[in-house]
Amino acid sequence: MRFVIAREPGSGRWLQLQLLHHLIGDHTTLEVMHAEVRAVLDGRAHELAAPQPFRNLVAQARLGLMPRRMKRSSRNNWPTSTSRPCRSG
Repeated sequence: MRFVIAREPGSGRWLQLQLLHHLIGDHTTLEVMHAEVRAVLDGRAHELAAPQPFRNLVAQARLGLMPRRMKRSSRNNWPTSTSRPCRSG
């Protein structure tokens, strides 16, 4: 995840562009990341859990050790059908 921050000319407003990979762009992940960024900006970084290697998440998913809540959530968010064709390109 990357942020680009710039001051808007003439207004003094600060603007932020958030760049992230599509695999972490779901609503739940964004809420967690925004809460973590807010904690760091508020000086509460020490309250955050230690980061875990991504390989741990992959191993848990492959072994079927994902928390039940996450399994249910991801299963319910996949569309079973679509009412319009998907465009490619």
